[in-house]
Amino acid sequence: MTEREKDYCPHATEIAGMKEQIKTLFVNLADFTELTKSVTKLAESMNYVKDDVRDIKSEMKDIKEEKIKDFNHYKRLIAGGILSAMMGFLIGRFLM
Repeated sequence: MTEREKDYCPHATEIAGMKEQIKTLFVNLADFTELTKSVTKLAESMNYVKDDVRDIKSEMKDIKEEKIKDFNHYKRLIAGGILSAMMGFLIGRFLM
């Protein structure tokens, strides 16, 4: 800052300091804007991940239910086979 500017305005150094602060604020604002864009993209991708996790959980639940249904089916088949064998044995035993 020149002597002329200092003589013209007694607060010239304060104004110059404020100009530098304003420039710094604009740079920080630009960085903050980029950061908010990055956070927005991250939030969107997290929503996709959340949806994928929800889909995986529902598929796992369906798979577990299918396993239970299959197990019950086989259990019924085995029980039916055993009952049929016992009935056949008893009928054969009493008829002879």
